[in-house]
Amino acid sequence: MNKHYYLSYHADVTIITKSSEQATVLYEDMIAQGNVWKMTKEGNLLKQKVDTGILMNSMLEITSGVTVGDAVAADPESQFRQQATFITPIKWDHSWKRIISPRDTAWYEPFLIGFLSR
Repeated sequence: MNKHYYLSYHADVTIITKSSEQATVLYEDMIAQGNVWKMTKEGNLLKQKVDTGILMNSMLEITSGVTVGDAVAADPESQFRQQATFITPIKWDHSWKRIISPRDTAWYEPFLIGFLSR
């Protein structure tokens, strides 16, 4: 192979020093002091200690404490409390506006009963 290289040619090089195939990862800012807030099967928040590995592009490998499929709360961490009920906010987009109309109160009672029963 006879290739010619000239001055002012540029190349990007990536040197891989570690790798982790099929790793469980979380965003770095979801982990606070080695812990994450994980939802239990009962729907409560649990402060879970995690062990971490390789950091790449703000994604941090989780070696123990959380597995694929676990629900982990992202933010704001200051509002989380041990055994607090995990509540996912409703994103008020166009599909919800058609289902829940302020003019129609048929949705209101079942919604409140479900919300308060938690």
